[in-house]
Amino acid sequence: MQHRFLRAVTGRDLDPPVHHLPSVPAFGEAVRRGIGWSLVPEQLAAADLADGTCVDLAPGRYVDVPLYWQHWRLDSTVLGALTAAVRAEAATALR
Repeated sequence: MQHRFLRAVTGRDLDPPVHHLPSVPAFGEAVRRGIGWSLVPEQLAAADLADGTCVDLAPGRYVDVPLYWQHWRLDSTVLGALTAAVRAEAATALR
């Protein structure tokens, strides 16, 4: 995803250094500490952008990532309610 974004912004295929971190929080912390640049979900980056900890290197540019809700095909009232709740929240919280 980072490479796709970099290509879209620069118009070139670049091969920057890559770091692998074990979790989303560790990845975010590495970016906050200046180890490199990254794509971070808007909801996770908002506070860091607001307080100046992180900087938006390409304002107005973003990458859409399809999300999927997968579950067993069961006739379940609870699963139906949970699915409806997830879809409703996604509709309000995501682009």
